[in-house]
Amino acid sequence: MDICSFSVWKFRYIEGFLQDMRSYDVLTTKYVNPKTFVTTWIKYDLDKNIATIETDNRTMECKLSELENTLKDLGMYKERPENDRHSLAGPQKKADD
Repeated sequence: MDICSFSVWKFRYIEGFLQDMRSYDVLTTKYVNPKTFVTTWIKYDLDKNIATIETDNRTMECKLSELENTLKDLGMYKERPENDRHSLAGPQKKADD
């Protein structure tokens, strides 16, 4: 994935769509747990197509295609309310034909 496509993907499915996910730089997302205030860093490696998730006490890797399920397993996947996200963020509803 080229950097432009990745930037759009990261906004649509991570930082613009999920609660408490913030852009740190192009290849890094910052997540601060709202209950514990523990910071987690998600670092993206486009050459290897992986995300590295780092907290104070552990580091794990997953494929970008598995990131959604990994974030769900870690309790970090919470969608923003529709009134708090861009209309193009997240999966798009199909138009009725």
